[in-house]
Amino acid sequence: MAEDVTVIFGSLQECLKSLRDHEVQTNTRYAVGYSSKGFGKRSTGSNIVNKKRVQWLNGKPFISLGFKVYFCHHGKNYRPNHNSRSPKEHGYSKGERVHAQQTKKLGCPAKVLIKEGIMLPNSHNVLTSKQKKTVARQVRANVDAGTKGFLLRLPSIEDHSFHVTGKEAGLTQPIDKELIDAIVQFIDEGVYDSPSMKQHLEQYVLRCHPAILPTNRRFYPTIRTIQNHMHKALRIKFPNGEHKVKVKGSRQRAEGSKRKHRTGVTKKKDHSTKHQTKVKPPTQWNPKVNIDGTMIQQHYIDDTADHEDEVVQCPPDDEQDF
Repeated sequence: MAEDVTVIFGSLQECLKSLRDHEVQTNTRYAVGYSSKGFGKRSTGSNIVNKKRVQWLNGKPFISLGFKVYFCHHGKNYRPNHNSRSPKEHGYSKGERVHAQQTKKLGCPAKVLIKEGIMLPNSHNVLTSKQKKTVARQVRANVDAGTKGFLLRLPSIEDHSFHVTGKEAGLTQPIDKELIDAIVQFIDEGVYDSPSMKQHLEQYVLRCHPAILPTNRRFYPTIRTIQNHMHKALRIKFPNGEHKVKVKGSRQRAEGSKRKHRTGVTKKKDHSTKHQTKVKPPTQWNPKVNIDGTMIQQHYIDDTADHEDEVVQCPPDDEQDF
C-alpha cells in the first residue's frame, strides 16, 4: 500500500484547492466527516497555544490548533436509519420508486486529514525524546516567531476499497460546486431552458477542463440534476414565483409526456358539454350509394343553428363525384 502524501500550505484556501485538484485527478470525492470547533478561525495567542501539545512533523515541531477530517463519499454509513424504509403491509407500493441499493455508503476507509497549527521556520530535525522536550520548551517561549499553516494528508488510490475506482468512479459523483455557480451565472444571463443550460455547461467544461471524460457526472451532470439546480437558483432569484413563467418547458414537457403515456391525453377533458349531442361534419365528402345507384342521404347537426332540430342538407347534385 502506498504511503499517504503530506503537504503544508500557508492558507486554508490553498489547502482546499489542492484537495479538489486531487479529487479531479484521481476521480474521487470526499465529504466532511467532522471538525474541531472554530477550525480555520483559531487565534495564535500564547494563552491558547500554551494549552496545546507540541507535536512533531518529520522531526520538526508543530502545534496543532484544530483539525478537519474528510471521508470518501463511499465511506461508512453513520446514519443507517436515515434512508431505511419500513416494510409494506402489501407486496406493492404505489407511487414509489424501488431502490435496489438504498445508500451509496459502502464502508470505504479512505480519508483526508487537514490540521491547522503553528510551525516554526528554520527548525532542525529532532530525533531523541530529550531533545524534543528541550525544543518544546523553546517553542512555547517563542510562539510569536512561528507562522500559521495547514497540513494536508492525502490518501493513495490503494486506500480506497469496496467500490470502483478510475474512470467508472465518475458515474456516481454528484455535481461539482463550480458547475452550480456556473448555472447561477447563466441564469443571470437569461438562460432558462434546461437543454440550453446543458449545452452551455458542456461548452464551459470543454473550455476549462478539456481532459475530463464525459462519463464523469461531476462535470457532465444529467438533465434532471441540471433542472433541480436551475429551479433552486430561480426560486432564490424570483421568490414570488415568477420563475415558473421563466422556465421554458423542459420539466413541463417531461411531465406532459408522462401524462400522455399514462392516460393517452395531455390535457384534462372538458366536461362542461358532457350531455350535449354534437356531431362534427365530415372532413371529406364520401357519400354512401345503394345497390341501384341511388345515394343514401346523410346529414349532420349544425352547432351554429338556432334550433337543434334544424338539419343541414347534403351538397347539391352537381358537386357530387361518383
